Amino acid sequence: MGAIYLYDIAGALEGPAVLAEIPGLGLQIPSNAIELPAELKEPARGFVWALIDGAVVQMADHRGPVYRTDDGGQVQHTALGPLPEGLADTPRPSSAHHWQNGKWVQSAAYLHARKTGEINRACELSITGGFSSSALGTAHQYDSAIDDQLYLISVMQGEGGSVYPCRGAAGTKEFQQHSAAEVRQLGDDFNQFRLSRLQQANTLKARLDQALAAGDTATIEAVTWEEPGL
Repeated sequence: MGAIYLYDIAGALEGPAVLAEIPGLGLQIPSNAIELPAELKEPARGFVWALIDGAVVQMADHRGPVYRTDDGGQVQHTALGPLPEGLADTPRPSSAHHWQNGKWVQSAAYLHARKTGEINRACELSITGGFSSSALGTAHQYDSAIDDQLYLISVMQGEGGSVYPCRGAAGTKEFQQHSAAEVRQLGDDFNQFRLSRLQQANTLKARLDQALAAGDTATIEAVTWEEPGL
């Protein structure tokens, strides 16, 4: 005897099956069984052996939960073979995704909004992350969080100089005396630092706008924050 395989309602084969002999009746083969000359080799990935129109063939197996490409809704699929038009075997990642060219892709408008937010946040982090100024004659690092910016404004509004916190080459934060001219230079340096970041953000967002108008999701996805001058 060769190899016995059982087949289900879809035609998928399972086996080889080991059938028990019934005393007095011998070996009984179920009605949903087929005897083959030899065992079947392993099917290709994503395929199963099936009995289709009397022939044993490999069939794509997408049985189980699949997803409608119009709204991402989950449905149960029971047939063998390629998925029909309108069904996908991968879930819709989010409501911002739609089915295009055989895969889920984010809409250009959603990507544009997300990337614009990322650029705005990166710009803000860059501006508030500290800046360098040589107002004291050599490069020093100055904090630029919102509170630091407000403090700089208040110092600049005064007529004289002031002590101001900064870090030198050693990296230690110290309050050093700044003359009125040095304070003005410090303010000019920060304004130039901030302006360069705002201009960079504007350039990147203009690139996003152009890509959105063209429906170019690949370009939108590729836009990332870059520090000015790098």
